[in-house]
Amino acid sequence: MLASISTLVKFSRPHTIVHTTLAPTIISRAILRYVDQDATNHYWDVLPIAIAFILINVFIVGINQIYDIPMDKINKPYLPLASGELSVESAWKILTVVLVASVWAISYATSPVVFGLWLYVLVVGTMYSLPMIRLKKQWLSVAIAITTCRGLVFPLCLAVHLAGKVGVAALDVPAVRYILIFSTLWALNISIFKDLPDTLGDSAESIATLPIKFGLTAVFRGCLAIMVAAWASSSIEFIKSMSGTASISTMVLHAAVRVAQLAALALNACLMQIDKRNSAGLTAFYTKIVWGFMYLEWLLLPLWF
Repeated sequence: MLASISTLVKFSRPHTIVHTTLAPTIISRAILRYVDQDATNHYWDVLPIAIAFILINVFIVGINQIYDIPMDKINKPYLPLASGELSVESAWKILTVVLVASVWAISYATSPVVFGLWLYVLVVGTMYSLPMIRLKKQWLSVAIAITTCRGLVFPLCLAVHLAGKVGVAALDVPAVRYILIFSTLWALNISIFKDLPDTLGDSAESIATLPIKFGLTAVFRGCLAIMVAAWASSSIEFIKSMSGTASISTMVLHAAVRVAQLAALALNACLMQIDKRNSAGLTAFYTKIVWGFMYLEWLLLPLWF
């Protein structure tokens, strides 16, 4: 039983689910605080939408693993399909249940915009991996797919849904603008950085990623620049939106956090300069630093707004 649960957890790629779980909670809190309403009842409004996106996230990463078995045997041999821990037939059964459950959950959306955005994520996420289309074969289509789905559409969908429930425009909420700026740039960074540890398998399958086209060093530095741009642009939005309402202590704390983040990034980047061809080191940087800082951004948001 425990082995089956462990296999399912690995198959669902939990580091992506953490983000998909944090976002609804933080966005809901930000919007409800903006309109000064009690959060208790409204969390139930956004819960089905959050569940629908969590499930569709599992569906998309599952489809990707099914069609990436040859590459994953080189790049990610620990994944359940690549290791033989899970059969392809069982994976399809899991994904069928997940997709049906996601359709059921999204049926609670009252806005056609929300349903349309969910459908966009489903279609693009599926096209990302399907052999006859395989968006992931070109770096530009990968960047567009991941950046729009994870960075823009998902948080915007949640914001539009809940903002409509409480009678405000989603983009009037400063926290929503802040989130969209940061998450879009950070998702762009993820779409590029995720390929850095995987050059061997991608090259074997003729996947034209940026690290293969331009080299590890140039792409690594580009990703660091995007991370800094995400922090800078979101901080500018914070200052513009909250300069008249946020306390001096909040402004100082925000600046201190940014300095600490930049210092941590610089330290880890210096360590990575030693051996960027170490796939395990790049994977650790990607999962712990890139994704870790995204989690931290969501967790810190209640301090700013």
